[in-house]
Amino acid sequence: MKPVWLMQPIRYFREKLEEVWIWDKKLDGWKMQIIKKENGEIEFWRRRLEKIFNWKEKLRYLIPFIEKIIPCGTILDSKLCVCKGGRFILSLFAALSKNKPLVYVFDVIYLNKEFIGISPLEKRKKTFKEFKLRPPFYFLIFQKLKNIERIFEKAWKEVLRISRSYDKGVLLSQRYFFEAVYVEKWRKLAEES
Repeated sequence: MKPVWLMQPIRYFREKLEEVWIWDKKLDGWKMQIIKKENGEIEFWRRRLEKIFNWKEKLRYLIPFIEKIIPCGTILDSKLCVCKGGRFILSLFAALSKNKPLVYVFDVIYLNKEFIGISPLEKRKKTFKEFKLRPPFYFLIFQKLKNIERIFEKAWKEVLRISRSYDKGVLLSQRYFFEAVYVEKWRKLAEES
C-alpha cells in the first residue's frame, strides 16, 4: 500500500450541491495519511501537492496507540496538530519535545485492502468510528452542510473581526479564500483600512 492523493478544495462556488456535503472545523495542522500495510507495518505520510514525506521514523512513538486498533490494509486520512498551532508541529520530531501530538482522523480510504474511498461518505464515517481510538488520536466531528451561504456569512463576520486587528498588508494577503465569493466586501474593507 502507498499514499493516495488527497482531495483538493473546490475552486468555485457557483455549482449546485446535489449530494450530501459536510463541513468540519479548520484545524491548524498538517495533513497526514496513516497506513497500516498488509504485513502490519505502520507508516505516517505527510501530504503536499509537490512532495510526499514519510514520517515513520519521526513519529514511531505514536505506533503503540494505533497498531492494535486499525486492521491491516488500511489508509486513514488525518490531520497532525499540536495545541500551540501548526508552526509547532516540527517540535514533535525533537528528541525531548515539550509539545504533545493531536491526530484527528477524518476519513478512511482503504479498509482491509479494499478501496472504500468511493463509498458514500456516511458509510465511511460510520466505518472509522468503529475504531476505538484513544489519545492522542481523535475523530474529527463533522456536520452536514445545509446552508452554505449562512456559513460563509458567519465566517465572513469572523474574518472581519479578526482581520481588523492586522495591518493592511496582512489583510490583503489573507483574501485568497473568500475572494471568490466576497470580492466587493474585501475591496471595501481594504479601502477602509
